[in-house]
Amino acid sequence: MENRPEIKRLYWFEFFKSLSQEMINPFLPVFALVLGASNFLLGSMSSLVTLVGLISQLFFMVVVVKTKRKEESLIIATILWSLMWFVIGSSKDPYQLILFLSIQSFFSTLMTISWTEIFVSSVPNYLRGRIVSKINLFNKIGLVIATLVSGIVFNKYGFVPFIFSVSTLFGLIACSTMLCLKCISPRLPRLRIRFRKTRINFKFLRENPKFYKLLKARIVLSFALGLTSVFFTVQLIKHFHATLFDIALITILGSVVRILVFKPWGFLVDFIGRKAVMIATLTFISLYPLVYAFSPSLMLIYVFTILGNMSWAGFDVAHFTYFSETLDKKRVVDFTTSYNFLTQISLVLGKFIGGLIAEFGSLIAVFMLSFLFRVSSSFFYSRLDEKTGPVRMPLRIGFGEVRFSTLEHTVAIYAELFSILMKNFSRRREKIFHTLDLFIEEMRRFLRKLKS
Repeated sequence: MENRPEIKRLYWFEFFKSLSQEMINPFLPVFALVLGASNFLLGSMSSLVTLVGLISQLFFMVVVVKTKRKEESLIIATILWSLMWFVIGSSKDPYQLILFLSIQSFFSTLMTISWTEIFVSSVPNYLRGRIVSKINLFNKIGLVIATLVSGIVFNKYGFVPFIFSVSTLFGLIACSTMLCLKCISPRLPRLRIRFRKTRINFKFLRENPKFYKLLKARIVLSFALGLTSVFFTVQLIKHFHATLFDIALITILGSVVRILVFKPWGFLVDFIGRKAVMIATLTFISLYPLVYAFSPSLMLIYVFTILGNMSWAGFDVAHFTYFSETLDKKRVVDFTTSYNFLTQISLVLGKFIGGLIAEFGSLIAVFMLSFLFRVSSSFFYSRLDEKTGPVRMPLRIGFGEVRFSTLEHTVAIYAELFSILMKNFSRRREKIFHTLDLFIEEMRRFLRKLKS
């Protein structure tokens, strides 16, 4: 089931899309600084791009783009999204960069809606935890490769247009993965656009209590994430005097950690429960702003990147799995667009307020406020409905059946995660070392060629 052709296409699409996106994304705040952006403009840039995404959500709630095959709307959106990377690379000032990123955000919205619809219709509920973890694995492998290459090039040569062109190329390759011989046609896809009589209200969301509770929790967390969205990178550059290669290494380290833990998290999410994993991982996700605010050295950032990304991997798998299970299959577009719209409203507000505080106050104040809201979101996640694995409910895991407090619950789940990792490592140690040796040797050859 996990290797059906339609599911495999999702894996490879995510891999090449990640190659395209992550060549540029980790370095966008630095690119904006190079073009002359201030802290306030950085926050405004991020919030405006997200705002365009919000408007796009409203647009696609009213305008339904239909094609003969579901894949065609995803392909069209991805082609246009990919071409924008080349245009973004030609930006001459921060205002052009904001304009081009905003246009790309519109196409990104259609791409997200189309992808989610294909995922929900292709993957059965009981496999979604494992499928999501495998999709994320492909995503992070692409991120590691893309960030390493672009980090080396940007660090040595600056923001050269070549990387933006390569990013466009990988985006176009991602489109090809959604094609098969039977559906290739010399004709352009025929778009059917119809308008729905709809009012912009969200009362129907209350009809789905599980979805509504998840939505409220994510709105609080999105605001917290928005506050610091671009300022982690700014803190690395201005406070820790990090180079572009440091940013690349931190991004890669986080991705490698996620790759190693996605599969164990997928098992724990399916076995212990989505809610239990989300609450446990939020404990460490909440500490992110404090570490960046008060870390005495860049080395501690590297160390916490391991634990932080380990937590984000589990949270992402659990959250998306829970989200996909709450959707009504007959109203996937309505629920997805409403969810994205409302959570991004919160994200936009957070980004704008974060930019104001950073410009007229301090980055420390931004990080502290983000910490408080991340902690607050845990309360809302603890109120989610799920029979499997809620806090203070007996769970049988590696070391027996216990009754958890929140802290004990977190420790127990991470203990089980490390137990799975150690078992996997002992079984695959020789294979891992052999693969690492090959990878290191290839990297040495690549670096020698690069130097020459």
